[in-house]
Amino acid sequence: MTILLTAVVLGGLDCSGGESNASASRATPNTWRFHGTTAETNLPQGKVFVAERPFAITLRPRSSPAHELVAPRPAGCGCADLGFVSATGRARVTSWAPTGRGSTLTGPAHLSDGTTATMRIDATRDRGVHIVLRPPARSPRPSAWELAIPHSRNEGIYGLTERIVDDYNQSELEPAEVGSLDRTGEIVKMYVTPTISGYAPFFQSSRGYGVLVDGTMPGTYDVAHSDPAITRVTFELPQRGPSAVEASIHLFVGDHLAILDQFTRLTGRPVQPPDAVFTHWRGRDEDPVGKPVQWHGIPINPTVAEDLAAYERARIPPGIFHFDRPWAIGSEGYGDLVWDPARFPNAQRMLAEMRRVGWKIEVWVSPWVLDAPNAYAKAHGYLAPNSTRALDLTNPDAVAWEERRIVAFLRGPEGRYVDGFFLDRGDEFDVSSQATDIYHDGRSGREIHNAYPVLYERMFHDALVKARGTTHGNANGWLLARPSYTGSQAYVVRWPGDTHSRTGVLIPEQPETSASTDKGLRSYLISMQRAAFMGTDFIGSDTGGYSQWNDKDLYARWIEVSALSPLMRFHGKGAAPSDANSDGTTDTTL
Repeated sequence: MTILLTAVVLGGLDCSGGESNASASRATPNTWRFHGTTAETNLPQGKVFVAERPFAITLRPRSSPAHELVAPRPAGCGCADLGFVSATGRARVTSWAPTGRGSTLTGPAHLSDGTTATMRIDATRDRGVHIVLRPPARSPRPSAWELAIPHSRNEGIYGLTERIVDDYNQSELEPAEVGSLDRTGEIVKMYVTPTISGYAPFFQSSRGYGVLVDGTMPGTYDVAHSDPAITRVTFELPQRGPSAVEASIHLFVGDHLAILDQFTRLTGRPVQPPDAVFTHWRGRDEDPVGKPVQWHGIPINPTVAEDLAAYERARIPPGIFHFDRPWAIGSEGYGDLVWDPARFPNAQRMLAEMRRVGWKIEVWVSPWVLDAPNAYAKAHGYLAPNSTRALDLTNPDAVAWEERRIVAFLRGPEGRYVDGFFLDRGDEFDVSSQATDIYHDGRSGREIHNAYPVLYERMFHDALVKARGTTHGNANGWLLARPSYTGSQAYVVRWPGDTHSRTGVLIPEQPETSASTDKGLRSYLISMQRAAFMGTDFIGSDTGGYSQWNDKDLYARWIEVSALSPLMRFHGKGAAPSDANSDGTTDTTL
């Protein structure tokens, strides 16, 4: 819990392929001063130097030794450079000839293959230095850009993903004792992958600097893995569509809190959720259909009735009650935004009484459209390219239509009692992600894949604001989301996917008779601290793991961790303390 010190948001986003965040304010320009052919700018906690010939960038934090970000090296060594990758090889910047003064330097950048690119470097007082390198107007178009940064001995690199290591099996399906807060020695793919799907192309170094990459194209961070002296950042460039073909990089200098402050000023301050978010949460993976049971004189779903009664017996104040899928009518329990009367009889009366006694209500949602809404969306061209159910969230008409559906639900007889949404999915196969999938705005699926979570979250945020309004600039309600990328924190609080408490777990988790493991809890402890470096301020796991837990001691430890986490959520397939004994009765110790 040591790193959860400050609230950071990746909103903004020209840094996210053009996704915007109204909370991001204008930068305060800074001044470049020249010493011969070297430009210098002063930042609150350090300096940045840019040399023209040979091209070099040096960061000098106030509290750390100077660090070469780009430095002259023998031709073609790729040791510490910035440039492009194409079918003909690599071309790095060797020199540039900037013109202008003040806060912006721009001019031709000479590449090692004899061609000339253009480069602009902006200095600000409050959000670092911004570098934009555009390739020569030539054919073929470069396929990627690269930045090779010297990696010092004992340097720590923090952030990038909540996933403890890039390997899917070891990080999620069968959590292993791998990974640490420091990413040194890893290769990290910047491509949102379910279900531990918190990603951001942003890292901080223990040497007093941070680096944020603009855009949503996939990338890779080779953090002193292939070469222990180099961190190599490589990102694909769009091969078609409206997005600029450029390397766009933000550099921050200072201690961790100063870097986070610059980062949030650039990309937007975090959403501040209502106080209810900091009470306890109760939810299950499913509330099965069953014979209705009376609660406060209302016949309701038997599992919900027992959960509500258990809280009352234990005299635990109401918090947030989560209704997971299936909760609605139609296909997959989410065919339309209407409570399923077979599963939840007397839904309106139940919700009204829950609200009366103090419960706040949350329901599961996704970017899917099914059944009759699906037919309408398909007829109007609202579905993502080559997807059977995911919306094309780059189509403003599709977004406006879905927002109207959400607003109508929130103002309706049942939805009027709903306070928040649980934003699942948006990171899976039904989000069209191939280079040949061309979205409404012209971007390919390759570029939209990482952007999709932000587009999804912004749509629900805007609908919530339209239906409920704001207080001090924040929506009157909340969004809890699984996936994230640059921009998400402006809209959502988070949970880090389906962490597990059993070995050999696959989804759907059958059988649930395997041995207990504490590696899922270990994974969450690392993920939570990683998230803080990435700018996530409010996060909480499924207490006990998403799977049915098997070890009361481990469960008790997980409860303690949840109590000290920003969000304390009892959710998943596992029992709560109120039904933790083998006969379904309360475990008073827990």
